Amino acid sequence: MGAGRWEGINDIFFAEDAFERSKDIASDVITAADEIAREYDREIVAETEIGGTAEAIVSYAEDHDIDHLILGSHGQRGLTRFFLGSVAQYVAKRSPTSVALIRGDDADEDPSSSDDT
Repeated sequence: MGAGRWEGINDIFFAEDAFERSKDIASDVITAADEIAREYDREIVAETEIGGTAEAIVSYAEDHDIDHLILGSHGQRGLTRFFLGSVAQYVAKRSPTSVALIRGDDADEDPSSSDDT
């Protein structure tokens, strides 16, 4: 067997492991959000989608008659934003409904001090 075959097998196991870890993290976040919502007598509906984050959010909003989206924004700047894009920006431009963006802790940083410039 060539090395390429073993690498392919390792890649499959790595992808499956990463997928399982992602599902576990999503479950933990949903559980924590549900506990907070219950403290305020609120109910949340959470679903996990597979795919690109921005596309999945817009698609879900279109398919489920969502009336408002609230997203966090990491405040990426410079080259990082150029190459990676912005989920919040994509959703805000393409969403079928209103979108509120909540700025992250780094929103108050001086843009000139960013490593992405």
